Amino acid sequence: NGLGVVTEDFWWHFVQTFGIQFLCLTAIFGLATLAVYLTFSNVTAVLTVVLAPLILTAITIFTNVEWFIHFNFQSLVDSAWTLEIANHFWLKTTFSALATILLTVSFAYVNFQKKEL
Repeated sequence: NGLGVVTEDFWWHFVQTFGIQFLCLTAIFGLATLAVYLTFSNVTAVLTVVLAPLILTAITIFTNVEWFIHFNFQSLVDSAWTLEIANHFWLKTTFSALATILLTVSFAYVNFQKKEL
């Protein structure tokens, strides 16, 4: 029927994949939240969501800096299911996504509090 046999590690792999995709998408939208609160422009937020992953991908390709790959959230979302995620890669990516989310949303909140509506 097309479903196949569920392997022993299917659910763990599913949770890892779902978790990494959720965190990476939240980090991308954290950047958009920061952009909208800094500029109060929806266009800037949309451009940030579209251009930030492209710029991060280009930087990752051309610089070959190992730690920078963990901040390339769009490519992690695209290939999360096909990755055989090693524990250290999983932890570093989770930490970088959570750090990005906390920093961007916190900075956006502080900036929003300073602006007059």
